[in-house]
Amino acid sequence: CGSCALPCVPLSLCSRAARAQSFRYFFETRERFSLSAMLKHLGLEFEGRPHAGMDDTRNIARVARELARCAWRRRPPLLIR
Repeated sequence: CGSCALPCVPLSLCSRAARAQSFRYFFETRERFSLSAMLKHLGLEFEGRPHAGMDDTRNIARVARELARCAWRRRPPLLIR
């Protein structure tokens, strides 16, 4: 996917800024979200230790999976005010 080392990972998951931008775009907000805040907003809890590489990676995958699930259901984007 260009700058990402893993060819099967969407570009939006390759950098923290791109991930956060994708999350804001999906929920149509300008508010900034940390990984923990993204999980909390999706009704998920952080699993593992923050800033531990594999734990962060697994939690990022959980956010991506939940966003894909929301899009697959063709649910309209949720608005955050």
